[in-house]
Amino acid sequence: MLKTYAPLAIYVYNRKDKLERTLKSLEKNVFAENTDVYIFSDAPKKESDIKKVNEVRDYLNKYAETNRAFNSIQLIIRDKNMGLANSIISGTNDIISRKGKVIVVEDDMVCHPNFLKYMNEGLDFYEDDMRYGSITAYTERVPGLKKYDHDIYVSEKAECQGWATWKNRWQGVDWELSDFDDYLRNKKDRRHMQSLQIDLDDMLIRKKHERISSWVVIWCYSLMKRGMWTVYPKDTLTYHIGYDGSGTNCTANDLKLVEEIENRIKNIDKNEFSNVVFEKLEPNRLLQKQVGEGIYSLRYRLKHRLKFAYKLARMKD
Repeated sequence: MLKTYAPLAIYVYNRKDKLERTLKSLEKNVFAENTDVYIFSDAPKKESDIKKVNEVRDYLNKYAETNRAFNSIQLIIRDKNMGLANSIISGTNDIISRKGKVIVVEDDMVCHPNFLKYMNEGLDFYEDDMRYGSITAYTERVPGLKKYDHDIYVSEKAECQGWATWKNRWQGVDWELSDFDDYLRNKKDRRHMQSLQIDLDDMLIRKKHERISSWVVIWCYSLMKRGMWTVYPKDTLTYHIGYDGSGTNCTANDLKLVEEIENRIKNIDKNEFSNVVFEKLEPNRLLQKQVGEGIYSLRYRLKHRLKFAYKLARMKD
């Protein structure tokens, strides 16, 4: 039996169609009726977004008024544009400081009916073990999982496509990257970041120099630095539906990937993956490597390895 039910934070902007699908999938979830939902609506960044943002807010106001699926819904309407990264950091800080834990999704995540069950049970199971920094409901389809005989596996890399954490993990993050210069000189840490996902080192550098707006690369770095792990399901429980060019950070219009994801969503079985056996496992190096590299082509991986090797060669001790 659960100790408490974690609050759910949903971050939205200007995609009403995606948001509707996300909410409808969450309505069907086990534990939906026990879940307090906090929806953060960011303000328009530019004039051309005003109409779509207002459409989202009108829809949300009506949705909250007629809510029968969740325990409660609270809308947080931003009057200034924060951007996705700042919105997630600020909103998560607020909820987690009061509630002690949180589950997070964005407005383009279709969730399996057992998403909330998996997240809540995982949060309970690993709460007192500080080796585990976060839980994710998403996993890539990689070869090593075909004959894998556990319900979950563990990686040193965090994931943001439907995730959860606790107050005493989240509040340990240095969002200013105050040790960045030390990181640049630390070849071991940079190789480690690179091994978790081929572009993480580049992303961290670009984030520090404000070339990209990303919170998750700092989250990944913070967990790695503190030696904390992330729990993944063997079978994914979230499906990213933003690969149509409509997203903020995911702008590529990949029709083949959209079609593949839609086919997977059609095959969701409510009874599948209902009783996950959580275990205190250590990182699985094979799966960690396959997941970290699986989303990239061989040419892309080789390019970044050469680029990384060149940067290491130029670094001064």
